[in-house]
Amino acid sequence: MSRGSFEEVEPMDRHPICHGRLKWTLLFCAIITVAPGCSSFSLFGRKTEEKRLSTMSKTDNVKGPLERMLSWTDKTDQEELRRNPGYYELGRDEFREAEQLYQQRDWNAAESRLKSVAKKYNDYAVKEDALYLLGELYFETKRYPEATDAFAELTKDFPSTRYQTKISGRMFSIAGIWLDFPDVVQSSDIKLASNLDNTTSMSVPEHERDSWDPTLAVPFLPNFHDSTRPTFDTEGRALESLKSIWLNDPTSDLADDALMMTASHYLRKGDSVRADEYFAALRQNYPDSPHFKNSFILGSHVKLMSYEGTSYDGARLDEAEQLKESALRMWPDSDQRGRLKQELQVIEEAKAKREWARVEFYVKKGRTDSAAIYCREILRLYPDTKYAQSARQFISTNQLNRPAEKKEASRSWNWSLFPRLESVPEEESSGQSEFTPSESAPASEPEPRPYDATGRVRL
Repeated sequence: MSRGSFEEVEPMDRHPICHGRLKWTLLFCAIITVAPGCSSFSLFGRKTEEKRLSTMSKTDNVKGPLERMLSWTDKTDQEELRRNPGYYELGRDEFREAEQLYQQRDWNAAESRLKSVAKKYNDYAVKEDALYLLGELYFETKRYPEATDAFAELTKDFPSTRYQTKISGRMFSIAGIWLDFPDVVQSSDIKLASNLDNTTSMSVPEHERDSWDPTLAVPFLPNFHDSTRPTFDTEGRALESLKSIWLNDPTSDLADDALMMTASHYLRKGDSVRADEYFAALRQNYPDSPHFKNSFILGSHVKLMSYEGTSYDGARLDEAEQLKESALRMWPDSDQRGRLKQELQVIEEAKAKREWARVEFYVKKGRTDSAAIYCREILRLYPDTKYAQSARQFISTNQLNRPAEKKEASRSWNWSLFPRLESVPEEESSGQSEFTPSESAPASEPEPRPYDATGRVRL
């Protein structure tokens, strides 16, 4: 082959792609793409449409709230049995021996045996029975602090214990013993003041104990002489026992009694704010309680006792008024009807006094127009109070209804507040136009010009 010549190359043998094979390939890809999402292509063994609909419409595995709770309980029991085999059987023989000692009133032996069972079988069901019987033993021997501790541990470890009703009864009895069985406060026990600004005159007689003990009067003084009471704060422990009733057993017959006893205790101690909270809880949660009526009437009295005067918030007056009006509507034949109406008049006087305090405030500020606005509010809202007459006298003596003087006062502008613009005369403007600092005259105060309302701006 000579230089500069090209070698002859035979053309490549290219086999054309078969159009039929390409068509079948694309069709297969389309089927693979569409088939998983389309029930009509049962390439992967899917069920037919009828079977799928029947499966979806079955309710075999659908459970209501109670069934779900029971299944969860069964599951929990099974897990407990799997974790602790013999959960319900272990310790039963030892507990029966301790129960026999309790029935024989051998308190010391029964106590030691029950403590041993509760400690040894801490993760088993027999602990529930052992703790309850231990609390009963302490109650029978008048060791009430230990009894409350045993019952508290029982409700903590077994929140849904079957002994809850009996525990509530024991807790209520212990609280009554520690509080010396105080009587529930009645509306006749509360003496309200005619002037609500002097709330110190409102009083409720405190419960009188048969014997005076300094450890009861002072909570931090230790008690070493009475085994039936705790070492510190007897009344506080009693209130905790009452609280455990309406917290752990809110549907029991003693829950509303526990709230009423707690509210009465705070009311006799002079803590009207805390008493109001418990009366409100009794009204909201126990409408069928026999204490429901007293919770309205006493609650309205307590709100008035917590009112602190015109210098503070008046929401207590509105709440007390609402409760008294509700009591009058719900119990129209009540023997307290006359007293409730009288107290509503006292509340109206207190509200009018709050408005009159605003009048006095604006008078001290020298703003008689603002004071007159509140005087008119007193006449509109509280026309039958003694402050309405004072409001009328204030309006008449200050002679606020003078439209002519107001119109003249509105026209008297203080023009001295506006700058005065003066034009420069032509003969002065024809002189030197440039300002030379060296030739400028010393600055001096201009003489005051007489006031001219019509020509105050001369152009």
